[in-house]
Amino acid sequence: MKNIFRNLIAFIVLFGLIYFVTNNYGTAQQLVGVKGASTQKAQEVTKAINSDINKQVDATIKKTEDVKVSDIIQGLSRFQKIPKDINNIKEYVTEQVNNFTKKKKG
Repeated sequence: MKNIFRNLIAFIVLFGLIYFVTNNYGTAQQLVGVKGASTQKAQEVTKAINSDINKQVDATIKKTEDVKVSDIIQGLSRFQKIPKDINNIKEYVTEQVNNFTKKKKG
């Protein structure tokens, strides 16, 4: 179950990182830009970064494909049982308090 959430969080973080990089690339290029810098060198660096990002996305997608639907359903069913468990505890405590007060009166 931990692996599912860890993979899901990793995918979300990676997606956010890609979104941030793609939306702020122009701004970063203007801030870091150096006069006389080679456009070809910048393109090579950009290609390398894109390649690394694509590899990470592919690896994350592969991990999420390995997740079984049954694992997700089991995890969700456990979370659905928590309110029921809390209600059962509440009822048990109420019953115990009622039994204790009845014994004290009697």
